[in-house]
Amino acid sequence: MDDLELYRKAVSLLDGGQHVALVTVAATTGSTPGKEGFKMLVFDGGKSTAGTVGGGLVEAKMIEEAVRMFGRSASRTLHFELAGTGQDEKGICGGSVELLIETFDATALPLLAERVRAAEEALAQTPTVILCGAGHVSYFIARCAKSVHFRVTVCDDRSEYANPQRFPDVDEIIVEDVERTFDRVRVDDRSYIVIVTRGHKCDQTVLEQALRTPARYIGMIGSRRKTLTILEKLGEQGIPQEQLRRVYSPIGVSIGAVTPEEIALSIVCELVKIRRLGDELPIGHMSLSRREGRP
Repeated sequence: MDDLELYRKAVSLLDGGQHVALVTVAATTGSTPGKEGFKMLVFDGGKSTAGTVGGGLVEAKMIEEAVRMFGRSASRTLHFELAGTGQDEKGICGGSVELLIETFDATALPLLAERVRAAEEALAQTPTVILCGAGHVSYFIARCAKSVHFRVTVCDDRSEYANPQRFPDVDEIIVEDVERTFDRVRVDDRSYIVIVTRGHKCDQTVLEQALRTPARYIGMIGSRRKTLTILEKLGEQGIPQEQLRRVYSPIGVSIGAVTPEEIALSIVCELVKIRRLGDELPIGHMSLSRREGRP
């Protein structure tokens, strides 16, 4: 759940007469499960939450504190050291975290409404995944990309595939001829174009258009043989090699994906990697190396 959804839910709960608390990770040092900016809403007398600030004992204590503060507009900051032994409930992350807890009553509705507006403005700056194609893989990419807070636009020339019933949670659906896909799609340097159309010819047509845009990322599904064939054809048509080198294809992080769901996951993993780490950094594994003397 993103910030906008949390603030909207908080407004709705207050309107309904409930007590509401918002917990925010204000600062961290070292390794912590909750990162700066993580938020959690506490309501229903402390029985229900939305969002997270990292889970575990710290989150449980913040819920307890929220319940104690319910019924008034107030705020408090709490600090936790997470250097546990592994045998206690602190965990063994080794870092520290500072959390801000805010409780609201009905008088705070204007403040929360202002936060909703600010979150709406921030959302307009959110990177957008532009899915060119509305087939099975696209369906799962859309769901996965939304879950990690990308905006999603779906483009296809088939209304029986590109429609709100099939894609209820995406931000925009465009039904247009393949040759005119980008006539109606706004593309900037926060755009991630994913080409997953119904065939090689359509892929090539869309890719040729995509290469004229300033998109942050352009990826095309397909085998190495298909990719090389399409890139060679576009090169023969005069598209410079430096432009063709922008294309990520075969698309996705190599995880041995087979099913549409797995392929979608591998693609969204690549999008997150580009978003967070950029083009150059290799993808490492979180496990500690055996060369460091670890089992």
